[in-house]
Amino acid sequence: MIEIAEKYRQAINEKFGIDICNKHQGDTIRFPRQIFQYWCKEHTSLILVKIAEMSNKDHASVLNAHKRIKILLDVKDKEFLRRYWNPIYPELIKIRDEYPTEFRMTPVTGMDFIRKAFQFMNWLEISEFYTLQTGSEIKFYTKDRTEIEYSKVLKMFESESKKDQS
Repeated sequence: MIEIAEKYRQAINEKFGIDICNKHQGDTIRFPRQIFQYWCKEHTSLILVKIAEMSNKDHASVLNAHKRIKILLDVKDKEFLRRYWNPIYPELIKIRDEYPTEFRMTPVTGMDFIRKAFQFMNWLEISEFYTLQTGSEIKFYTKDRTEIEYSKVLKMFESESKKDQS
């Protein structure tokens, strides 16, 4: 997972002629670094702390960057899109698509996660389930602590994602 994030970082550094880890470049690296943090949070299963380390920031900065970039994309900020997003987006997509899907992650956050969790519970016909996160891996367990096969979890989320896209 770190390999793909390294490629994202390298592409951003090359495109903008900067080093997103350099604290002495001031505002010139703010948006490129935030794009890196946003993209890694959206398209990898790296934990926030690892993304933060790769951009020489802390995990709160990653959350803030994700929020800011999402807002700029949602409102279609013309200046941001022209100067920062449009030049790097095709390269990030190209890198992402070089890796098989098991090296990527479809993000499920906030209320969407809660909705999908309830769908998941209904799908497996269980009344509750637990998750255990170790590093970037999440394991699912039933109430009696029986591990749920990851392939079942993956299949359910993939089928739900296809439904959502329709």
